[in-house]
Amino acid sequence: MTGAFNEQIRGDRALGPGDKDRLGFRSLARRIAISLVDQASAEGLVIGIEGAWGSGKSSLLHLIMEELAKMPKEKVPAVMDFRPWLISDRNALITNLFDEIATRLSQESSKSEENSLKYNHTIDLFKKYAYHLRPMGDIIEAIGDNTGSLTLKLAGRGISGLSGIHQKSETPIPLSNLKKNLTKSLRGLGYRFVITIDDVDRLDPEEAIEVMRLVRSVLDLPNIVYLLCYDIDNLSDVIEKSIGFKNGKVYLEKIIQVNVKVPRPNQNDLRLWFMDELEGIAPIRDEVWSQRLANVINFDGMKSLNTPRSVNRVLDAIRLTWPPLYAAGADFSDLVWLKLIEDNSPKLYRWVEEYCSAYAEVANGTGHIMDGESSVMIRNLRKSAPEDYFNDMGYRNHFAGMLIGLEPISTKSNENNDWSNLRISPEIDSYEIAEAKKYKRLCSPDHFRLYFAMTHRSRKITEAESLFFSGDS
Repeated sequence: MTGAFNEQIRGDRALGPGDKDRLGFRSLARRIAISLVDQASAEGLVIGIEGAWGSGKSSLLHLIMEELAKMPKEKVPAVMDFRPWLISDRNALITNLFDEIATRLSQESSKSEENSLKYNHTIDLFKKYAYHLRPMGDIIEAIGDNTGSLTLKLAGRGISGLSGIHQKSETPIPLSNLKKNLTKSLRGLGYRFVITIDDVDRLDPEEAIEVMRLVRSVLDLPNIVYLLCYDIDNLSDVIEKSIGFKNGKVYLEKIIQVNVKVPRPNQNDLRLWFMDELEGIAPIRDEVWSQRLANVINFDGMKSLNTPRSVNRVLDAIRLTWPPLYAAGADFSDLVWLKLIEDNSPKLYRWVEEYCSAYAEVANGTGHIMDGESSVMIRNLRKSAPEDYFNDMGYRNHFAGMLIGLEPISTKSNENNDWSNLRISPEIDSYEIAEAKKYKRLCSPDHFRLYFAMTHRSRKITEAESLFFSGDS
């Protein structure tokens, strides 16, 4: 079972080169890529890719970029991954983006001597436009090298390198005229840019608003298409709080011209993906192993695996924990069950830990469940679990089957939420305890700490100590 030790913890990352499209986003990505090249307006466009955190926005964006790269050479646009959160000064957002665009234009200029004059003229217009913008009162320094490339940065007081730009014009040119000239020049080039900006809603409020202003006012230029990724509820909230706009979604309608919603993942696809990855971590031993694991994935995966992020998060938790548990001979299905619960409901995870600890004391003869204590534990179970978590009888049977001493009750007396559909058995099942110890299960009094602390209890309780703790003589 060497795969248990070769599986790397991958982290919460989007699809990358060579990764399998587990969620079937490829067709949508291809359609968007074709539209960006063949159908997007030459006057510029802002497209929003909407989806909740963890829904796969970044993965869809990656697939779009892959599909664009497959286009015929003459159609492939200049793709720029702009990351505003890496820029510490929000006033430098414009200057950094200008720099990237101008650098791409310079690269194209060097490829075609025939069109180099057009490209260099456009670059020169970018310089002048950048100079006159002066965001937030700071002066923008524009430096051109001998290739026509443009470097922009915020200049402090005392920098005089900008004077040459202004002196080239006999009279100052209004900003509106500069933008008009730049617009005309870009339209004439026919060279398209696709600029991606991911996680817009995670920016600081001021930065998020600056990005909105950037794509819709400052750099809404011909042949520049923006792909913005965000959670619309979060971004709307940022807008409402930062600028006092009553309805953030209405505000976004003025910015975003085309909306693409990330498809909701099919839960069966998520669980199949999860199952495939588990086989790489711990290959199936036999039919019993396979069936127990399938039950865990079907029952608890249905509750926990709702987004690509949740799949990756649980898998990484298993990758981290399984090697030492494998070496100790622990049960893989129990670990998967526990990690699914931990990710979906941390409070329920803590309840399971408390229950295993308490039951171990009872099973080892070092503790007792007093009258009323079992009812308290069941009430605590109710408080720790999400609402309606145990409404399904099939799931109650499954959950109780994972923990010795917990029993489901077939009753409909749940009208007052008394949770009489689960109870803690007052009797100790010696056979079940012996089996749990033999296979080092989660509910084994001697091994449960493996699953929570990756270690056994410091030492076993002796018979004399057991008698002492139990009060017997």
